[in-house]
Amino acid sequence: MLPDAPFRVTEAAKKEILSAVEEYKQLKGKSATPALVWIDAALNKNMFPSHIAVGLYENRSDIADALYLVDGIELGVAMSEKDFNRIKGRTIDQDDNLGLVPV
Repeated sequence: MLPDAPFRVTEAAKKEILSAVEEYKQLKGKSATPALVWIDAALNKNMFPSHIAVGLYENRSDIADALYLVDGIELGVAMSEKDFNRIKGRTIDQDDNLGLVPV
């Protein structure tokens, strides 16, 4: 049984996550496990603010140690402990300009 996540996701964020999984399934013909990934502004020379992206894992075992149950969906966290601390205790929401953001 998966542990409950130390964060929440809004319905809009959940829809974005599940949409990425469905799009992948349509393109590749197979399922994938979604995971939250922290994109740091410094990595893109501050062209975009830091934000969360949805990563997809074809092999669930690659992310099994970082899987949580979040509002009814299985969701991994693929980020450093420092970045994970940015979302702990917060709610992940969908922002039309940035994608997924902690609020």
